[in-house]
Amino acid sequence: KKEIRQQITTLEWELIKATLTERNQLDSLEKLQQIKEAGEKPFFLWRLNFPEVFKEKGGFDVVIGNPPYVQIQAFSGQQIQKDWEQQNYDTFAKTGDIYCLFYEKGHRLLRENGALCFITSNKWMRAGYGQKMREFLLRRTTIRQLIDFGDSPIFSEATTYTNILLFAKEKAPQRPKAWDLSRAYRSAVSLDRMLAENSQGATIFGEEAFVILPPELAAIKKRIEAVGTPLKDWDVSIYRGILTGFNEAFIIDGAKKDELIAQDPKSAAILKPILRGRDIKRYRIDFADLWLINSHNGHNKTAPIRIDDYPAIKQHLDQHWRKLQERQDKGVTPYNLRNCAYLPEF
Repeated sequence: KKEIRQQITTLEWELIKATLTERNQLDSLEKLQQIKEAGEKPFFLWRLNFPEVFKEKGGFDVVIGNPPYVQIQAFSGQQIQKDWEQQNYDTFAKTGDIYCLFYEKGHRLLRENGALCFITSNKWMRAGYGQKMREFLLRRTTIRQLIDFGDSPIFSEATTYTNILLFAKEKAPQRPKAWDLSRAYRSAVSLDRMLAENSQGATIFGEEAFVILPPELAAIKKRIEAVGTPLKDWDVSIYRGILTGFNEAFIIDGAKKDELIAQDPKSAAILKPILRGRDIKRYRIDFADLWLINSHNGHNKTAPIRIDDYPAIKQHLDQHWRKLQERQDKGVTPYNLRNCAYLPEF
């Protein structure tokens, strides 16, 4: 057994070497030796370790689990992010989450008509980065069940918004069963009972979003769409707000604004009124007398703001120098805001 185990281990490393070389991830034998000495194989060889599964069936009958929820951009610039990108995942997005790759990897390991069931974050249902995931599910799977728990506390040790998704590796004309339990969730009640006590929702699944609605709301939505104009068809552009990286320094109240202008009248040129999301009501705005130090990083042919031209504001920002220097959202100097191509729109 020991000799056979050694033969298998040798074969594993030969296959790992061949795969890394094929992906252009191995530039020297020294690097392979470093990987070996680290004591951990860079990936798992499913077909070598489960030969009977793949020879007899072409994959597993069932894949089930709770993948990790880790933002891919947390690995920005690191080799592991580049490796994921080179592994040709349709669901890969630099702003996405690693659990999306787990869904696709699970799909790859299934036999035809096999089933996958994961509990993961539900952000993929509506987030921008989830579009590739939604496209993959619609194109490559048949969704059997989707249970959305909204922001209910499913895991006591972690704050996550979760869902349970069950799909089959097939394309069949089957209407998915779906429940929105965001308001009905009770930790002391079994999942079976919650599903039995709550009606299934109407499913509106598309590349733009996966939405589960009560049937009566789905009917209202259908009527609205029949006579209304979707926002995407209006002649308007919607942008993200200003990101300062440290609001405590760059967003000031009216009293501080008046003080800076009194010290140096030129300060008024880059002090702009600003609204937060909470200040914008349905039919009005409630201006909270907050002002942005708009030390922008330049746009089009306009050069970045030189903070030395505004000594009063520079003195104010210097009180927060360490935080300004450490933040990620900054421009050519720690005094400047990050790049914003649509700044003139504001």
